[in-house]
Amino acid sequence: RTQEQHDTHITLKLVIFEFVNTFLALFYTGIYLQDLKALKSQLFTTLLVQQVVNQFQEVFIPFFLQKPSSVKFVNKVTRKLGIQDKPKVREVQGITVLSESDPQGEQVLKNISGNHLESLHDDFMELWLQFGHVFLFLSVYPLAALLALINNITEMWADRYKLCRLSSKPRPMCI
Repeated sequence: RTQEQHDTHITLKLVIFEFVNTFLALFYTGIYLQDLKALKSQLFTTLLVQQVVNQFQEVFIPFFLQKPSSVKFVNKVTRKLGIQDKPKVREVQGITVLSESDPQGEQVLKNISGNHLESLHDDFMELWLQFGHVFLFLSVYPLAALLALINNITEMWADRYKLCRLSSKPRPMCI
């Protein structure tokens, strides 16, 4: 199988699992128990907690891990473990080695030293579940649309910060 087929199958399995896992309790409360107050309360709690936890995981944890004290700690641990991750110096005619204080070198080191972006499955699943909450239960809880809008605006700013400041640029891969 190709990587694209693998990603498609993984995404499909995750969507089905998350749909059943998230919405089964809500359907049970709304259809079987027919308790609209409990359903509204459950929707509000689910949406709010899910949005706060996701924002915290996506922005604040990587932000604090990028702080100089945590970077110094990681460097200290890697030195103690004997891990050396320095580039090899090669001598090529016509090319000079840049000093570490050179602005171009600093920008390159910043671009390659961030966290690698593994996949977008988590972001896709977050939007999928939010869409499901709004679309399926809007008639019961109209405030869900406003909460989703606020979350999407803050998510846009958080993703921009995460991708521009905390993540490294993707490395080219030959196919």
